[in-house]
Amino acid sequence: ESQLVGRVEEFESKKKKFEDQLKELVKEHESKQKQCDGRVVELVSKEKDYEGRLKELESREKDYEGRLKELESREKKLGEQMEEFES
Repeated sequence: ESQLVGRVEEFESKKKKFEDQLKELVKEHESKQKQCDGRVVELVSKEKDYEGRLKELESREKDYEGRLKELESREKKLGEQMEEFES
């Protein structure tokens, strides 16, 4: 009977140790999960920022293309005027 009591006590001790280790692992996991969630929020924010910058750059590109076409048109008109003037 004393052997049985000893084994039960040993089992209870191991069970408690296992439960404590499990609780610690759960805490570590929750901490890491919070870090990951925070990083995801940060990355989503950066992605939105980059998308905004991209739209701004695309808008500038269209503006510059419009200006270039305008300058090319002016250049063509000046060329035509110079030809008329020279003849």
